[in-house]
Amino acid sequence: MPSSFVIHSWTSRSNYQADRISPQLPLLKKNHTYSLQWQITSIPEKSYYFEIIFFDRFGHEIQHDILRKAKKFVYPENAYSYHIALMNAGNTELHFSYLEIEEIESD
Repeated sequence: MPSSFVIHSWTSRSNYQADRISPQLPLLKKNHTYSLQWQITSIPEKSYYFEIIFFDRFGHEIQHDILRKAKKFVYPENAYSYHIALMNAGNTELHFSYLEIEEIESD
């Protein structure tokens, strides 16, 4: 599998009528901060990354983030949906356990 190849992806928006697939990600609140965490082991170590793409209501990309370690992100004000992809960065073996999105409460 070449580097930058999508291993698996999840989306927060789908067309059930056409695809018969429900959204796989939760709806997020605009301007709220979230933490993305996961449990993955790979050979070589850390030979993967996550890509998060935020879209407006017309499906145009408005923001693009690359995450190599657990990180906080803010759901953009003008975002309507988002997409998360687990990407290959030269691994030969990968064991995926979970992906977790958690809202971070502001003080």
